[in-house]
Amino acid sequence: MSWGRHRSPTVPVLHLPGPPPSPTDVDAYLASRLAKSVEDHPSAWVVEMLERGLGKDATRDFSDIKRHAVPPVHADRHRLDWVTALSCESAIDADRQLQKVRCDYLIGNLKSLLAGAGADHLRRTLFDTWDYADGRSNQSLHGEPSEDRRHAYQWHQPNGDPTRKRRGGMLGANRLALEAWPLFPSFPDGPDRVRTRGFRGNRAGSTFWLWPLWSSCLTPDAVASILSVPNLQSSAGDTDSVRCLGVTAVYRSQRILVGKTPNLTPADAIV
Repeated sequence: MSWGRHRSPTVPVLHLPGPPPSPTDVDAYLASRLAKSVEDHPSAWVVEMLERGLGKDATRDFSDIKRHAVPPVHADRHRLDWVTALSCESAIDADRQLQKVRCDYLIGNLKSLLAGAGADHLRRTLFDTWDYADGRSNQSLHGEPSEDRRHAYQWHQPNGDPTRKRRGGMLGANRLALEAWPLFPSFPDGPDRVRTRGFRGNRAGSTFWLWPLWSSCLTPDAVASILSVPNLQSSAGDTDSVRCLGVTAVYRSQRILVGKTPNLTPADAIV
């Protein structure tokens, strides 16, 4: 995958070994391959652990995942990638920085996304102008700056917005974005905090997500590497050093807290 084509520098480009399929074939293929339930999804192990830790006086217990993971089996690689995407054994109660849904709502949102996204949602996301015609309630990852629920940005009172179940979201975009989460593992940053790949800062008022666009055709492993480049996280933004890697732009969005709910601000281009 790369970014940019002709006069559209922010358009994603998927590189294929043969002639491109029709949009209808792409939608149908993705809809048939994407899991419809947690049990069929690689996140099943870690979701089960998180779900058990939601009850009153319950705690997150990593022992079940350890039993799955030791000894490691190559076929379980994707499941283990999801473990590091949604949890961190060394700071087991910490929420990852990419997570923008409150932990008590996260599992329900994941299940709704898996079950609800179909071929039509994917077509509208990939090939049409976004119409934001899907409901947001209990089926959003809060990746859109429009999800910022500060009162000054809302027509309706945020906790009583009657439109959330009817419009404002793109279900297909959220479903596809979910599959990228394993590219953003979290690592311990103290006893009760984690640092997630691609983020700078670890306080409510100073946490930023930085991500690049690139011109070369990169595999998922190469994308993981370029997301980890230290110069992307520097305050100054070392333009020359990142452009040498084929990076064409770097965007930055602040992670803010609205009550207990994280949100992202509109992105600024810093490179």
